[in-house]
Amino acid sequence: MTRRLAGIISLTFFIFGWLDFCTKSQVSISHAEVEGETHQVYLPLVIKPGESGEQPAAQPTPTPAPTPTPEPTFPSLEEFISQVASGQSSAWRGLYATEKFTARIVQQPPNNYSFISSEIDVLTQYMLADEDIVGLLAHNTHAGQYYFLLSLGDPFYLIADDSRTQLYQVQRIDRYQALQPSSNVSDYKNLESGEILTTAQLFARYYMGDPHVTLQTCIAQNGQANWGRLFVVANAVE
Repeated sequence: MTRRLAGIISLTFFIFGWLDFCTKSQVSISHAEVEGETHQVYLPLVIKPGESGEQPAAQPTPTPAPTPTPEPTFPSLEEFISQVASGQSSAWRGLYATEKFTARIVQQPPNNYSFISSEIDVLTQYMLADEDIVGLLAHNTHAGQYYFLLSLGDPFYLIADDSRTQLYQVQRIDRYQALQPSSNVSDYKNLESGEILTTAQLFARYYMGDPHVTLQTCIAQNGQANWGRLFVVANAVE
């Protein structure tokens, strides 16, 4: 995919049935026309079927440890790098947000764009995003809840398998209500501006265009774990 985020987007969906996000599955990938070129489009649901909505909907905080038990020491960046980097490739292997959270990163299997890790502290790199965009998906019952801890201007590092690091800074935090929460073809309402976007428009906004990082998870509300969508966008700091 090339770096573009302009033009008129038209979309024809061919998605059938319920998607299992814990096992390898094939999904029908739709297409969007952007500046005369066809791009694959599929906006994943970062929620596992059957999950309850009884997890934090916004700004979750870790459960405090009992007073007699000392809190664990937050690892240094160097310590975290040593935990996730093996030196065998250039793939992203970890996210380090100082004094907020750390998480490992895994990549989706080839052509399995619905795969999202079910491990507690693991993010999944979304391989259908533009080549210069790092999309990181997580269930909101798992590592996705950490995304709510981030604020505008917050820094975080991505760590590659070869120990390379890249510093990013949060530039946007957008929240949407999914008008059809359990559908991949839902329209989405921006909770701040009221803007309505189609799935194709949402995909183009967060997974196409100039280089950046997009963190995506679901928003829980009214007992629905997949009531809405959270997108945290960060740009590289040179």
